[in-house]
Amino acid sequence: MTPVRYVPVLVLQIALAASCGHTYRSAADVYYEAGAFGRATEEYRSEIKRGADHPDEAQRLFRLGLAQTLSRAGSQPTPASAPASALPPGTVQAFRQLLQQYPHSVYSRQARVLLRLHQTQHELELRLSQQARRMDRLNEQLGRSEAERARLRAAKSTDQSTLEGLRADREALAAEVTRLQQRISKQNDRIERLKRSLAALKKIDMRRTP
Repeated sequence: MTPVRYVPVLVLQIALAASCGHTYRSAADVYYEAGAFGRATEEYRSEIKRGADHPDEAQRLFRLGLAQTLSRAGSQPTPASAPASALPPGTVQAFRQLLQQYPHSVYSRQARVLLRLHQTQHELELRLSQQARRMDRLNEQLGRSEAERARLRAAKSTDQSTLEGLRADREALAAEVTRLQQRISKQNDRIERLKRSLAALKKIDMRRTP
């Protein structure tokens, strides 16, 4: 799997700064810049639904997606067991619409970074889930083999090689699960850094908006 590269914060800062020259601000923009991300989400959706004009449609879609992520992060503490990268479905939808309609926008480049992180995390978690199920099956099989071994020991007969093979498989799988968990931990660290960067960028966006 191709590793996800961390995009320098300066690239995102330049992209956001370049979009702050509009004098017009919609109600959704006002809520967004005030940090009321839940209300901003509602207003952006309403604007798009009724076809209201906006000086930068790509920015509006990007802010719609980002507002949903920031709203959830601010109102619902993430459980320790929840994936740090999981973007809300509405965010994914808004970013994909942004990429489809405005593929060359500076906001599209930022959306691609977030979607790529989201997809990579999803794939890692899927692999970990599959390996965990395989581990359960091996443990169950090993348990049956242990019981069979005890029965055979009484008859002075056992297949030691089969049992050792199962143990070796389980150890190899446990090592793979550990590696996946370490990768997910590193990925979560990258995502948390990006989230902090996005929060800082939002402040820059607000300061530079007339």
